[in-house]
Amino acid sequence: MSEITLALIYITVVVAAVTVELTHFKRVAITLTLYGILTTLLTILEGEIIGSILNLIVVGIVIPLLIIKVAQKIDFKEKEKYFSTATVVIALVFAVGLVTVLLFAVPVVDWKLSIALALAGVGTYALILKGNLIKMAIGYTIYDSALHVFFSLYALQYEAPELLMILALTVIDGLLLGIVVTILYLAINTYQKTGTIDSWSLRRLRW
Repeated sequence: MSEITLALIYITVVVAAVTVELTHFKRVAITLTLYGILTTLLTILEGEIIGSILNLIVVGIVIPLLIIKVAQKIDFKEKEKYFSTATVVIALVFAVGLVTVLLFAVPVVDWKLSIALALAGVGTYALILKGNLIKMAIGYTIYDSALHVFFSLYALQYEAPELLMILALTVIDGLLLGIVVTILYLAINTYQKTGTIDSWSLRRLRW
């Protein structure tokens, strides 16, 4: 693992954590685009081109554009229930601490699996601790990019058939887009009926 790769790993994890904590959704879209670029660089520097391009298109372009579109429709101003400088610090410490432990304290885990697990950890953090529906969509997006990094790097290492890897990544991306579109639709519907996009408000919806 080169120094450039190590720096990219830490920057990627930090940007992921910041994306989860930001409350202004246009800024969230910008940092998510940056996150997509960083995860793409991680795989492209190792020589994986097609998986990198798929990751950039889905994580760095399509989903940020969807989030911006939804943010325009709901004009959301409500602050998250659990958000403060402390939660930002906690998210950063959690993300950086997790990737550091995986990289340097668990010898059986290489850097490729370390970054995938660390990003999955940030995605889990978003899904468990963030009631905001858009943040849930971001959590799933981070999960998707973790799978991209994992499959792309290990497929390259073990010389897996390119067609098989493309098929796997395409299926993963298709599932992600379906989940994200559903969550964002629920966000618009919930906001129109309850004036909030907190996931607990779904209990008040009448279908």
